[in-house]
Amino acid sequence: MTIRIAYPGSEARSIVKDGETVATNPWNDDPEIMTYDPIQQTHCGENRYLGVKNILEFYITSGCTLQIVPKDSIQTLVRMEWTVSEFFDAGGTTQFVDRLAGSLGIHASTIKVVSVYEGSLVVNYEMTVEEPEDNPDPSAPPPMSLEELAAAQTQAFASGTADLGGAPLLTVAAVETQAYVPRTAAGEAPAPPPVAVPIVSDGVVTAPGYDPVILTRTATNACQFYDGIHYQFLTLFDELLFGLMQEQVRSFKPGCKADWGLSGARSQISSYIGMTVALSAVTYWVSSESI
Repeated sequence: MTIRIAYPGSEARSIVKDGETVATNPWNDDPEIMTYDPIQQTHCGENRYLGVKNILEFYITSGCTLQIVPKDSIQTLVRMEWTVSEFFDAGGTTQFVDRLAGSLGIHASTIKVVSVYEGSLVVNYEMTVEEPEDNPDPSAPPPMSLEELAAAQTQAFASGTADLGGAPLLTVAAVETQAYVPRTAAGEAPAPPPVAVPIVSDGVVTAPGYDPVILTRTATNACQFYDGIHYQFLTLFDELLFGLMQEQVRSFKPGCKADWGLSGARSQISSYIGMTVALSAVTYWVSSESI
């Protein structure tokens, strides 16, 4: 019998039989399919996960006992300026996972692609903490904790060292999910769901604690001189209003802050004022001569 369970969230889960995790069906790289191969009912525990729909499918037979084990994980969305064809020409999901694992220094088995779709090209994947059996090499360093893994991923993307096969990076957002959420007492409001942290937005580094750096130039993150003037006025008014405009300053076009920063914006407005004065002087001189 094939069982389908729809979940409200995309938390990581695995099928366990006799204490061993049953491998998920292989990913089908056919651009017309782009999901895990269907259940063929070949063995008890055969399973696959349907991303976006958040459906877990598995096959179970009479007398076979299976466990669905939730796992702490990091759910990540990566959007690249590539087509689906370019992605699969560069090795598809297999090479994507291998490159990412190499960039982070972790075992590829701890990364699982959840979905791939166009828009430009979006890859959703989850990462879990490496188990001792994933890397039996006794000389290998101890596996990273979930927090260390999240920090390593943020550092790799924010510094531009994550290997994506040359794909221009547009967006990265990640969220840590817990396998077990403590129950709340009667009358207590449940804990709010975890919020995804933007690491890269519109080709610009936006991770907390990192300077805004343009990784991929786009038409929307290119900064014009009037953007610098706008930014300068925002910061000045924020100081005059004792920080009441801090949110507008923080969320202002990241590309401008990456290109100029506050000092750069000041130089832009100074140049603008200088050009305005010069044009006014020329206009006055021409008008005087005509009189």
